[in-house]
Amino acid sequence: MLSAMDSPSLRDRFATFLIVVLGMVSSEARAQVTPAVTPQKLQTDFRPAPGSNSNINGVLEPGESVQIDPFWTNASTTPQAFTGTASGLTGPPGGTYNIDDATADYGTAGAGVTVDCNSATGDCYLMTISGARPVAHWDATFTENLSFSSVFNTWTIHIGNSFTDVLTSNQFYFFVESLFHSGVTGGCGVSIYCPDTAVTRAQMSAFLLKAEHGPAYIPPACTPGVFADVACPSLFADWIEQLFAEGITGGCSAGPPALYCPDNPVTRAQMSVFLLKTEHGSGYLPPACTPGVFGDVTCPSLFADWIEQLFNEGITGGCGGGNYCPDNSNTRGQMAVFLDKIMGLPGPPPPTITPTPPPVTPTVTPSITLTPSITRTFTRTMAPSFTRTFTFTPTGSNPPTQTFTPTLTATGSITPTRTNTITPTFTRTGSSTNTRTNTRTPTFTPTANGNHVVLVGPPAAGGMTFQDSFSGTSLTTITAGQTVEWQWQTSVHSTTSGTCTSGFCTPDGLWDSQVKNVPFTYTRQFNTVGTFAYYCQIHGGPFGMTGVINVLPAGAPQPRR
Repeated sequence: MLSAMDSPSLRDRFATFLIVVLGMVSSEARAQVTPAVTPQKLQTDFRPAPGSNSNINGVLEPGESVQIDPFWTNASTTPQAFTGTASGLTGPPGGTYNIDDATADYGTAGAGVTVDCNSATGDCYLMTISGARPVAHWDATFTENLSFSSVFNTWTIHIGNSFTDVLTSNQFYFFVESLFHSGVTGGCGVSIYCPDTAVTRAQMSAFLLKAEHGPAYIPPACTPGVFADVACPSLFADWIEQLFAEGITGGCSAGPPALYCPDNPVTRAQMSVFLLKTEHGSGYLPPACTPGVFGDVTCPSLFADWIEQLFNEGITGGCGGGNYCPDNSNTRGQMAVFLDKIMGLPGPPPPTITPTPPPVTPTVTPSITLTPSITRTFTRTMAPSFTRTFTFTPTGSNPPTQTFTPTLTATGSITPTRTNTITPTFTRTGSSTNTRTNTRTPTFTPTANGNHVVLVGPPAAGGMTFQDSFSGTSLTTITAGQTVEWQWQTSVHSTTSGTCTSGFCTPDGLWDSQVKNVPFTYTRQFNTVGTFAYYCQIHGGPFGMTGVINVLPAGAPQPRR
């Protein structure tokens, strides 16, 4: 058996295995295809589609109708035009399996180009899987036949909602489902995953080795005496000793006697070493750290090089607020994200952003014709001087919606006869501005106690919008003691403290509104001076749905909003 130092990197060793779990679905090796066009991966519920009731989270939940989007590579030297037909959707007895749209169109794929039906033409499969969960790990399969003769593939779809304590609203939901589907974990009990429970060093040995070697891997039998605090045989002894044999760990104390500390929780600092040695091999040493990457990680220090390399590879963005929290215990939910990224699995689908149309500048005719409408009412005997009010009704092209109130002043005497000649003097007050403004401006209404209101999801913007910024990261400045209020305007959102890096967001645990639909309002008082980042669980990442609360000292000048 090759040592971990001699073996290729984890990503190379798992190139074939990862195809099985990319996009929460698998492409199985049963397909009999010609070399011209080869299957690559399948994406489920990554994009909206007509006729679907999708939540676009990358996982098909029971009762959902979602788009199924296969990827194929044209391995030939000439362009290939082809379509596909789906059939035979099936799974464990007890579920209901329906193909709602059985055809897909891949357009024309250039030589050596990978195409998918959604990007090529938008014509993809639509499928619905429903019913009570028949098994813990619920998968369904279907066969896709291409328009080429004898070219087909059998795809596997994972059905989510696997754990009762990891709902679709949980920030780790996609990563936990991905890890479960890949076979690295089976949960912590019947239908539960325990996402908030700390991972022990014993449990981590099994997670790492399955991520490295595959879900079917079984380590060699243990040898008594390797670690004084690990009985052999015992539940994790084989896994712990294999981790030691591959040079991924040396234990928690070299001794004598040597100790592993199997029941201790794995800290986030220790996790950086475990992950990088599993990925790159036991002989791997990361580059030297650079001071200032994380505020709570001194450079140089014991784990600084490892932590910063984890950041450089996009595996972590820290725990929020510019920190890494190296001494915090690593939870099972956080572990799912770490392992998914080390294994090369994709993140959840990006949110669908509706672009804001540019403002429309109307063509306005500058001249307006005003035609006065005059109503006179008076008695036969009148004072020599009087004032009457006339109403002008504008007419012509693009009339403004205004009422002009002129003053009519007439002087002289009026005799009580039916013939009266009056020459009034008109004085028009007011102004007519014939300018049409089509600029969308979010409403910002601070409450009496100084709350700073951040609006979420106005229909005009199609996503998260703040009073201070229409796109990118919003900066909201308040003073200590003030309260920030988030108001949901449309759709489903959250405000969750944490940071987003390379398209992935990591919470820091300061606050979390949970994912809520409109109408919903969430408030939080900020008493500590500092900078606090946050994001939307549904739409956060590189799409502008992130923000920063900047808290100034109490008594500082009131920020301009």
